Amino acid sequence: MISKKSLQPENNNSLQQLADNLVSETGKLLLKAKTEEDLRIGFEKLLEPIRSELNLNEIPKYEKSVYSGRSDAVHGQVIIEYEPPGFFHLLVGVLAHPR
Repeated sequence: MISKKSLQPENNNSLQQLADNLVSETGKLLLKAKTEEDLRIGFEKLLEPIRSELNLNEIPKYEKSVYSGRSDAVHGQVIIEYEPPGFFHLLVGVLAHPR
């Protein structure tokens, strides 16, 4: 279990600043990523300094079996499933225009 104290950034960054930066940098990544693998590698690199700043030392696990399938990444109790760039845009289009 993660204590509130362990979620205090080591430097002067607040959790809000870390989250804002992650969102901003993810937006830039989405403009460059062409494949699911580009997205996964880029996002995991964005998480590294945040994990360090928050002193989260648990080693992420990749392609780990969970429930009835495999997850792309597991960071403690957080499961990340990556999809190719544009996946949800395409899915919304398909759902909005059934044939």
